[in-house]
Amino acid sequence: MDANQATAHCQAQNASPTVVNKFCDYTISYKAKAGTVLGTAGGTQEAAVGFDFGGWDTRTAPLAYIDQALKTNEMADQIFHTICTLDYFPKDIKTGHYAKIGRSGVKRTIEPLCGSVMQDKVDTIQGNWFVQGSDYGDWTSNLAIVHDIIDPNVGIFSVGGTVTNAGLFHFQPTSSGSTNLEPSTTSLNTLYCYSSSGAMAGGNLKGQMLVELTDATTMKVENQPGNCTGNHSFTKPVIYSRTTQVRNLSPGSVQPSPPGMAH
Repeated sequence: MDANQATAHCQAQNASPTVVNKFCDYTISYKAKAGTVLGTAGGTQEAAVGFDFGGWDTRTAPLAYIDQALKTNEMADQIFHTICTLDYFPKDIKTGHYAKIGRSGVKRTIEPLCGSVMQDKVDTIQGNWFVQGSDYGDWTSNLAIVHDIIDPNVGIFSVGGTVTNAGLFHFQPTSSGSTNLEPSTTSLNTLYCYSSSGAMAGGNLKGQMLVELTDATTMKVENQPGNCTGNHSFTKPVIYSRTTQVRNLSPGSVQPSPPGMAH
């Protein structure tokens, strides 16, 4: 890695209000023989019991994110060509890995079993959003209104910050009305209320989320106390956009995970 310092991309993430974790990745070329043990990670006695890994393949068709200008970002290949790495393993290993996909003993049973990283849908609130005027590198401005990775019947607001504290807000989608309406069926200029009450999955964010899509690329969002009963109105909404202002990030700058990767 010492010979590849110019390729370093470093990220800083707030583990807590007083703790910031920083880590870097490097672009290197390394050929290993099949069966080579590259390292170990996790373990029940370790601080980190999990092991995150992923991949992208530029031979695949680009994902249909609404913000196509992200193709000018230096992370464009990773953003638009994310793949399910499990599909690249030999059949027996792939089958074994797929059998482990789940959370707290609950398995994903809805295809695609690896989940959907791109959930943008035009003229609805579903997908990735950014605080209006923000930099793509400022992950605290990110917001995704998507579906749970294990149970896609559950809706999620994945909040980087700004509108409320960073975290997850779960809700149980409905097929009609203006309360907890399925995000992919929402319309322009309608005020929707989402309540975490009665959601099938947990989340650290509570209360109600008020959301209104004012045009194809702009949305108002506000987190308030309550559970979507009575009348609703904004008091101090945050304005979100489908696009960000800064695309290209220099090596060493703070970068977020690709849109949707956390869901």
